[in-house]
Amino acid sequence: MRRLHLALIVILLLLEFFIRVHNPTRQEAYLDEGFHLKRAEVVYDLDEHPARESHGKLGLYFWLGLFQPKPPIALPVGRMGISIFALITGAAIYAVGRQLYNAATGLVALGLYCFIPLAFFYEGMAMADPITAGLAALIVWRSVILAQRPRWREGVGVGVLLALATITKLNMGLLPFIPVVAILLYGSFKGRTLLEQLKQWIKTYGVLLSVAAVTMVGVWLPIAIPALIADQQGDPFNLVDSFNVSEDKDDPRTPEKYWREFYPLAEEMLSPALFMIVGAALVYLVVPLHGWADVKAGLMLWVWMIVLVGVLPYFVGRLITMRYFMAAAPPVAVIVGRLITSLQEWKIRWLRWAGRAAATAGVGAWLVAYAVPFAVTSWNQPDELPFERGKKRILRSISAGF
Repeated sequence: MRRLHLALIVILLLLEFFIRVHNPTRQEAYLDEGFHLKRAEVVYDLDEHPARESHGKLGLYFWLGLFQPKPPIALPVGRMGISIFALITGAAIYAVGRQLYNAATGLVALGLYCFIPLAFFYEGMAMADPITAGLAALIVWRSVILAQRPRWREGVGVGVLLALATITKLNMGLLPFIPVVAILLYGSFKGRTLLEQLKQWIKTYGVLLSVAAVTMVGVWLPIAIPALIADQQGDPFNLVDSFNVSEDKDDPRTPEKYWREFYPLAEEMLSPALFMIVGAALVYLVVPLHGWADVKAGLMLWVWMIVLVGVLPYFVGRLITMRYFMAAAPPVAVIVGRLITSLQEWKIRWLRWAGRAAATAGVGAWLVAYAVPFAVTSWNQPDELPFERGKKRILRSISAGF
């Protein structure tokens, strides 16, 4: 049984890779991809500090640079490099599902992730968002392990992952909240009184969080110190992509306005059915039907979604474009995966069979009606993808980009 399970994981990872890497030049090169590939081509030359023109995406350039994306094959090489990283993301999604729930949830989540358009559409392009999605999934996984098995090496590992995620894209700046929430939900607090529990928390987890913070800062120092010196000398680094930072103070973004712009794009990338299922599942997973363990896991998924999707794009983002929310695809897969596997745990036999039939029919219908046609169209005729409002913004707009 263990070998069969491992074989299924390998098959799904290979399927995930094929969907993303097939026909890698199907999309015309987008302007930002050219910038990324050009910087990645020279990032290891070290003629100047690599972060000088990093625009908040230095980690992306180091990853793409490993594949030496030189003309005339820079575009397919860069895109396939991102598709390779998608294998790490897929493995991390399985690990998160298994850690929060069980191996079946991890397997179903990985299978769903293979076909989510929000994931495979962007994981076939030379952009930073797919890498941050995978790093965020790894951070969630290791943060839960840090809370359950507090060790110094776990603190170091989480700190390194946090540094890599924020170096790869600065809008991941709220990810350090993930290990804090994981500790609050999964940590062990021993002591008869609240004061004793607080002391134990500081002694155990406070130290580990400090280790993670120091490690994160340590990884950042080779970037931050030269940047600070250059700034003092009047020759500052371009560490932030100012084009994507909102400066429109005369027309502040309201929640209603944000939702009106976000929802049509999200619906097109997930399909209306999956979008509604995710919303319902987020509520279902925090209802204590199966015990406190499931509630904790559901809250962890809530935080994962909110930190990555709702905060920084709302407050500081200049544009609302779905690639900024691509990092939400992994938690979407785990959320729906857990909804499906939880149906198999109902105690009443006929309800279990009904739940199994409903899940099979629902996933099958979504694959046949939306996900698979989306994938085939993106391979062959991307201009015919089922976008309406977001079509120009996703496929052609220089200002909004992919």
